[in-house]
Amino acid sequence: MAISSRSRWTEFSKIPVDRDVIPQIALDIGAGRRTNALPWRGQFSPDFVANLLDFFEPQGLVVDPFCGSGTTLVEASRLGLPTLGVEVNAAAYLLARVYAFAEVSQGERSKCLESMIAHTAPAVLSGDSRVLRDAVLSLVEPLEQILASAVFLLALGNGHQFSPDSWQRGRQTVEAVLEGLGEGLGSVQIELGDARRLPLEKDAADLVLTSPPYVNVFNYHQNYRSAVELLGFDVLPPARAEIGSNRKFRQNRFLTVVQYAQDSGLALNEATRVLRPGGYLVWVVGRESNVRGVPILNSQISYDMASQVPGLVFCRRFERKFRSRYGALVFEDILVFRRLDRGGEASPEDLAESGRRVGIRLLEGLEYKGGDIVSREIDEAVARAGRVAPSPLAHCDRMAK
Repeated sequence: MAISSRSRWTEFSKIPVDRDVIPQIALDIGAGRRTNALPWRGQFSPDFVANLLDFFEPQGLVVDPFCGSGTTLVEASRLGLPTLGVEVNAAAYLLARVYAFAEVSQGERSKCLESMIAHTAPAVLSGDSRVLRDAVLSLVEPLEQILASAVFLLALGNGHQFSPDSWQRGRQTVEAVLEGLGEGLGSVQIELGDARRLPLEKDAADLVLTSPPYVNVFNYHQNYRSAVELLGFDVLPPARAEIGSNRKFRQNRFLTVVQYAQDSGLALNEATRVLRPGGYLVWVVGRESNVRGVPILNSQISYDMASQVPGLVFCRRFERKFRSRYGALVFEDILVFRRLDRGGEASPEDLAESGRRVGIRLLEGLEYKGGDIVSREIDEAVARAGRVAPSPLAHCDRMAK
């Protein structure tokens, strides 16, 4: 299926931003905002998620196919709603699992934490990462292993070693998360998997609220890599499946644009499959990425690919802005879609071909005046786009060694 006539290549930048129904201050979230205690790059602000949940008022299952360290899940859980998060990155998955304690009583949380601390204490004193790893993996109680694995990641950080002090800091972080959960929360289910193949039956979700990666983003699989590998996970399968990763097409990064369009279409199609008729899909994406000094319009790609998904209708556009850790002003677009009764299906092959066409159109529209080398790379990417395929699916059963 080629790009359908119903998309008509609407220029996304000309779609007006809705500034009436949600106060802009509720989206921008400046100083004094709450933060997720479990550190992960590019994560949602809890207040931002809470404000979106207040607006859309879901009554059933809330799904985040790119759940990161779980901000959407825990905020929906605080409203008593059941949640499901899927994450391809093992490090984020191991951190987000701490929120599975939402349905566990405060007393049982304390018992699990105390038992985990006692079990790992001798290994912590050894100062040896492998000895500590063995202690973590030898825990029999699943909830205790969830806690120990998260603390292990936080203690090692992006290094290879830990210290008793770093272990204590990690433990205190996890303990603060448990204490802050409160009681009477909705269930939180975390799955290691791929946003393009969700572990749900069709029509199961009331709301899908997520933020996919952007084109040419940093390599998420490098976060906590040593700790993740020590715990037995293979980072390479999810690295190959990471959408928009800048490790792909190193000889010509503009080809990433084509694959990003394909992968986004597949993820949007899968989110639509699991969403009930009448349910909302909220897709939060950074407005622009940068490839070789050239701006790439992520929002345009998302909008164009969504137009190829049967039964998914665009409703409105919000925007938000915030300062990055480096002080730069960042704009994100909040694309709101609604699921109608399906009128046909889009096959993976259809969406892959549509992604090629969307990618080619965007590349052909780039106006770059910075030099012949980059211009040649853009032309070459257009010529080679027909051979680009979607990223391989990440299979959960192949992520552990």
